[in-house]
Amino acid sequence: MEDHKNQFVLILAGYSDEMNFFLHTNPGLPSRFPIQIDFPDYSMDQLIQISESIVKERDYILMPQAILKLKQHLVAEKIESYHAFSNARLCTESH
Repeated sequence: MEDHKNQFVLILAGYSDEMNFFLHTNPGLPSRFPIQIDFPDYSMDQLIQISESIVKERDYILMPQAILKLKQHLVAEKIESYHAFSNARLCTESH
């Protein structure tokens, strides 16, 4: 990497805590990845807009009651499993 550092891009992605742990497993890693960008989670309104866009592409419309139920579900999931929520990339096992 060092010989081609101006011709090579490597992107690492993950949760902040895990990425910090990884970068500190080796004293030389932080200097190899000097640029770090944190992306905020989508807001609830943005998640609803994304959902509406997805269903619209399939020629459906979310009724106000469905939007309310979706919002309630997303809020509950975010509270219960904040770390695993990951912008609604949640596991739907046994729900």
